[in-house]
Amino acid sequence: MRTGDPKRSSSPSRRSRRRIAERGDEERIWGSMVKQALRRRKPGFNESFYGYGSFNELLEDAASHGMLLLERDEKSGGYHCVEARPAE
Repeated sequence: MRTGDPKRSSSPSRRSRRRIAERGDEERIWGSMVKQALRRRKPGFNESFYGYGSFNELLEDAASHGMLLLERDEKSGGYHCVEARPAE
């Protein structure tokens, strides 16, 4: 059972989305880079606390709520964050 609502995410994840949006097409941003940024801001961050089995699952949920546009990398199985809507 998920305890978090991606639209009511913690401020570190809101800042991460804003930074992804600011970068635009300049650089490819991997999902793992987003997780590293979250952990720098909030060292105790763990997606399982919010009910996700993996960080990819968290990213997919955020995308389903229109917060991120993801592109799947077939070779690695991970995601690139193509676009992010800034935190409101």
